[in-house]
Amino acid sequence: MTKTKNGMWNKTSVGLMAGSALAGFSFWVDLLVILTLAAYEYKASPFVMAFISATLIVPRMLVGPAVGRWLDRTRLAPTLMGALEPPRDLRRLQHLREWSHEQSQEVFPRSA
Repeated sequence: MTKTKNGMWNKTSVGLMAGSALAGFSFWVDLLVILTLAAYEYKASPFVMAFISATLIVPRMLVGPAVGRWLDRTRLAPTLMGALEPPRDLRRLQHLREWSHEQSQEVFPRSA
């Protein structure tokens, strides 16, 4: 790897390419697992297998480029912060924290 400031092989671009490769690999593993489960557990017909594949792949092909163009035009920081932990997940985490706190008080009562 050359150490150029504006070249293709800088630290940021290598990180983005590695993340993209990992995300793409995990998508195909998910697809393989879903199709294997449908075939062996649910005895799905070839039409159902094709339908499952289409429902997983076609939206990425149709919506992906448009979303990519839209994200390229927006500011990066708010987009990344919004993608990290949406408010819905924060509420779920808050419920888990409360449950965890209640459980810890029941298991380890305070001696006052």
